[in-house]
Amino acid sequence: MPKYYVNICPWNGREPEVHKEGCIYLKRADPRYTPMIGEYPNCFEAVAAAKQVIFSADGCAFCCPECDHDRTW
Repeated sequence: MPKYYVNICPWNGREPEVHKEGCIYLKRADPRYTPMIGEYPNCFEAVAAAKQVIFSADGCAFCCPECDHDRTW
């Protein structure tokens, strides 16, 4: 099962994003603000787990597009 991380992004005012291990945007993120939330069979379960801890989360448009609900493109 893939590992998932949540990028909390405290400085840009955006909703926290869930990323799958290996995502290019996860690699660019500050590791202090991207804790691993666990191993899950899909992004839907990973986003649900993140929401239990931080109330609001969304999937990354690139590595978890099926869980991204605020696409602007």
